Amino acid sequence: MLSHLGPSYGLKSDDLSYMKAGITMYRTATLTMHGVVSAQIMPGLPLIIALFAKIFGTGHGLWLALKVAWCFMGTMAAWFTYLAIREKAPTYAAVLPTLMYFTPDFAWQDNLILAETPYLFLVTLYLYGVIRMGNRKDWAGFIIMATSAYLAFLLKAQALCLFLLPLPYLWIKKYPSTRLYGQAFLIFVALLAFMLPWSVRNYKHFCAFIPTTYGIGNPLLLGTFQGEGYPPEDVFDRRKFVDEVYEEHVFLKNSDGKFAAKHKRYFELLADEKLARARMVYWWKDDRESMLKSYLWLKPKSMFFKTFYWDEVIPKTRYPIIHLRQLDFTLAMAAAVAVLLAKRTVAETYFVLFAYFAQVYMYAYAYVFDRYAQTLLPFRYVAIGFLIPAAVDIFRRARRYIRGKQAYREGLKKQKMEN
Repeated sequence: MLSHLGPSYGLKSDDLSYMKAGITMYRTATLTMHGVVSAQIMPGLPLIIALFAKIFGTGHGLWLALKVAWCFMGTMAAWFTYLAIREKAPTYAAVLPTLMYFTPDFAWQDNLILAETPYLFLVTLYLYGVIRMGNRKDWAGFIIMATSAYLAFLLKAQALCLFLLPLPYLWIKKYPSTRLYGQAFLIFVALLAFMLPWSVRNYKHFCAFIPTTYGIGNPLLLGTFQGEGYPPEDVFDRRKFVDEVYEEHVFLKNSDGKFAAKHKRYFELLADEKLARARMVYWWKDDRESMLKSYLWLKPKSMFFKTFYWDEVIPKTRYPIIHLRQLDFTLAMAAAVAVLLAKRTVAETYFVLFAYFAQVYMYAYAYVFDRYAQTLLPFRYVAIGFLIPAAVDIFRRARRYIRGKQAYREGLKKQKMEN
C-alpha cells in the first residue's frame, strides 16, 4: 500500500495538522494545533513526529520514515493480538483472527499519519498485557499493560479508562490484591508525573485546570446532530454562547485589550461545549425517546459495522470489508454464549467484550466516527479467538453425546434381538 500510494499521500486534514504540530514542536518545543498554542490534543502524536523530525528532517524523508513506522506498528498489532489470544487458546485459534488485520482498510489507515495506527498497536499490546496478568500473574504482564495504556493515554485522553477496565477481570482471576494495590499506586504516580506539569502548563496559557484536553466541545456538539429526532440547528444561537465565553474570560485580554489567537481557539471549543450541553438538555425535554434511542442504539450501532476506509484505493473492496465487519461483530457476540457453554475463557471473553462496549458508549456520549471504531476492533478479534476453541469443544461434546445416544440405541436393539 505504501509503494502504491507513495510517502506524500494523505487526507490533507487532521493528518496534515498533526504533521505541522509535530514539526513545530521539533522547532520550538511547543505544542500547537492549527497554528496556535493548544491543549486541544494530547501531546503524544506531535511528540512522535518531533522525534522523527530530529532524525530524518522535515522534508520527504520524514513522511517516508513515519509511514514505514506506521506500517510496522500496524503489522505488529496482528502479532500482539496473536499473543493475547495464545495466552489462553491454541495456536490455530490465535492465528485465524489475526488474518482480519490484513485487509485494505487497515493497510490504508497505516499510510495516514494519524493517532489511530499507534493507538491500535498499543491497544493490542495492552490486551496482551492484561490477559497475561490474569493468566500468569507476573510483573511482566503488568509492565506491558501499564506502559501501553500510559502511552495510549498520551495519544488519546479517552485511554484513561484503560487503567480501570481490567479491575473486575483481575479480581475474578484472583490476582494478588496486595500486588494489585501496589501496582495501582505506581500507575497513579506515573499519571501524576505527566498530569501535574501538563496541568501547570495549561494553566499558564489558559488560566484553567485542564488535566487532559479542552477538545471535548466540538465532538460533543457534533454528536448532538447524530441519530434521529435531534433538535434543529436554529434552536439556539451559537453567537450567544460565544459571547458568554468571551465575557467570562475578559481577564485573559492582553495589555492592548485584545485576546490572543490561542485564547480565541480555546473560546470557540468552550462555546461548542456550552451549545452542545444546551442542545442535549433541550433534546431530553423535547423528545426523550428519540434521544435515548440515538445515544443507546443508533450511535453505538454506527460504530459496530463501519470501516475507516474513505479512499477505496483497491476497487470494489469497501463493501466486502463492511460485510466482514458485520461477520466479525456477530462472531464476537457469539463468543459470549459459546464460552459459557464450553466453560472456558469466560473471564477473558467477558473482559474484552465489556471493555469494547464500555468504550463504544464513551464515544457514543460525544461523537461516533469510523476512525474511532477501527481502534476498538482488537477487542472483537480477541473474543473471536476465544470463540473458536469454545466452538470446537462444544462440537466435540455434541458429537460424543450423539455417538453415545447411537451406541445406547444400538445396545438396546441388540438386547431385544437376543431376547
